[in-house]
Amino acid sequence: MKNNFLKMALVAGMVSVAAFVNAQTATQGAGSKTIASEVDGQVDWVTVGSTMPYSTNVTQTSIDTWKAALPAGFLTDEVTVETKWSVNNTQVLAGVIPAIQVNWTTLGAQKVSVTNALKIGSVYGCDATPSEKTVYVLPQPTANVTSSNELVSACVGDVISKTVTVEAFGVGEKNLTYTITRKAIDAAATTETGDEVVGTAQAVAGFAEAVTIGEAQAKYTTATSQTITVDNLAPGFIYTITFSGVSDQISRKSLENNGVCAWGGAKNTVTIAVIPAAESTAIKHVTNL
Repeated sequence: MKNNFLKMALVAGMVSVAAFVNAQTATQGAGSKTIASEVDGQVDWVTVGSTMPYSTNVTQTSIDTWKAALPAGFLTDEVTVETKWSVNNTQVLAGVIPAIQVNWTTLGAQKVSVTNALKIGSVYGCDATPSEKTVYVLPQPTANVTSSNELVSACVGDVISKTVTVEAFGVGEKNLTYTITRKAIDAAATTETGDEVVGTAQAVAGFAEAVTIGEAQAKYTTATSQTITVDNLAPGFIYTITFSGVSDQISRKSLENNGVCAWGGAKNTVTIAVIPAAESTAIKHVTNL
């Protein structure tokens, strides 16, 4: 959303079971996030503090061919697929569990794995080869205002603009949320809110080439410089731009509230003050006799 005096321009189911594993928490179920778009075999990228779903296919259609070859009446017990879920090589859940949620609380390269086994009555078949997914847990995006407060001069009718620089650090497109307050001398302040996208979108599927968290952060979490242009400055007005949050591609996927995180930087506000116009005064002369 843009306002009339600020413009931004881009520069750069069942019973829940829980277990604690290496500071991560795993629970049964898919949770509130959709898992319809999950990708098999890809590296996952999440923001620290997020709770993400992981699912597997518990329907094994190949068993039907094997059952059909058995003598009539040979098999009377139900065939089920049991799953054993592990986080960082430690088993956390087991049973007929098609989906789990993991609360990622530790930065770094993590791993989710699942092992399937057929169970007919009380008899188990051999375990399948485990399926594994690497999960890179990245820091929350941050941003910082790098410009200083500024005193400027503008006269009525002048078309004056000033720029403020913000540096946003995160993956791909970052979204900055802000308020801007415009206050005249002896007048109530007016405040508007908005948000703006900065940076360039990146294909998450391509992130799989990174093999360590260090490489992931160095390669994909980049700082984007952003200039904010305050237009049509008026004499005597004070413009205060306050940034309240920032999100990136991974936090918007991972976290609630559309992925908006705390600003994080040391500075989130900048003020531009315009010198008031001087008052006109009459010219006095000696009184006529």
